[in-house]
Order: sequence, then structure tokens, then C-alpha cells
Amino acid sequence: ALMADYELIAAKVTNNSTDRPNNHVIIDKGSNDGIEKDMAVVGGNGIIGIVRSVKPNYSVINSLLHT
Repeated sequence: ALMADYELIAAKVTNNSTDRPNNHVIIDKGSNDGIEKDMAVVGGNGIIGIVRSVKPNYSVINSLLHT
């Protein structure tokens, strides 16, 4: 599928971990912005992870560095 087939929602990383068995990324967008559990998260360099929990104003992503 082409990228035009997907809606992109820009977000900023507010926190992340990279050195643990279970790593996460927190972004400044949540359900109020259209984010839903199990959405893919991509960045300029490729895939970042999968949305695992969503609150109204932020979301937690399981990073690809997550076990």
C-alpha cells in the first residue's frame, strides 16, 4: 500500500528508554488526537514500534528495542 493510504499524525517524543529489556517511547498525542492501541509508529528512519496504551493526551509505545 502507498503511504497516501494512511493518515499520519505527527507527534513529539516526551520520554523514552533504550537500555532495558522492556523499552518504551511516550508521545504527546493520545485518544483526543486519534491515536489508538495497536497502531504502528514510524519515524524518519523507519519503524519505531506499536502503540500499547493510550490516554487522552499521551500514548505509550513498545519500542522495537522491547523484548
